[in-house]
Amino acid sequence: ASNPMAGVWIKDDVRSDSNDQLCDLMQMNILFKRAAGLLRRLDIEQDDESFAVVAKTGPIAIAERYPLSGEAVQVRRRDLRGGSCLGRVEASSSPEGEGIVLTLEWEGRLAGQMSETFSLEGGNLVIERGVRLETGEVLKNVSFWTQKE
Repeated sequence: ASNPMAGVWIKDDVRSDSNDQLCDLMQMNILFKRAAGLLRRLDIEQDDESFAVVAKTGPIAIAERYPLSGEAVQVRRRDLRGGSCLGRVEASSSPEGEGIVLTLEWEGRLAGQMSETFSLEGGNLVIERGVRLETGEVLKNVSFWTQKE
């Protein structure tokens, strides 16, 4: 069964929020911030058992795979800092169809959690991200992606 979310996605910079505020919230250095600004490709793999996201540019190397059972798995912190990070995914439903909610919780410096909701709207991928640090700081952003032909 082919999954409409699986494939290679290219970021629509015009419609998407900048990642600058997120980088500032996580106190990332200028190199990381610049790389985050250049991150324009996202590979999604999905089958009956798992959901995987891969995004790489400069120092950023996200390669995560999660069982659709909802079981938590240990992944690297996306800001590359030390400290444990647990991620899990669950299915979500909307009038547009099925989506995926990916949740990360990390410990250590700037501990917190993030949720990313992946959904399809009119053939485009929309990722709504919410970050909450233990300090109480909260950030939300949205990015839009088009499927690479």
